[in-house]
Amino acid sequence: MKRIGIIAKLHKPEAQAILQELLPWLTARGVEAVPDEETAKLAGIAGAQPKPELPGLVDLLLVLGGDGTLLSVARLVGTRDVP
Repeated sequence: MKRIGIIAKLHKPEAQAILQELLPWLTARGVEAVPDEETAKLAGIAGAQPKPELPGLVDLLLVLGGDGTLLSVARLVGTRDVP
């Protein structure tokens, strides 16, 4: 996997702490992190993509949040023909 999309719940303090560790970890392994626009603001990183377009641009989506965040992302990818 070369590109991982990241969608985080903005109001979850743990998400920001995880992002601060995760982003350098991915970079060190040659993996490009592609955040949605809200996650990019939270983490202070560039390269944001609109959330609806993100599933078509990455190899994997990583969701940092609760049930609601996970379900909203599941709806985004639910119509795609990939596992």
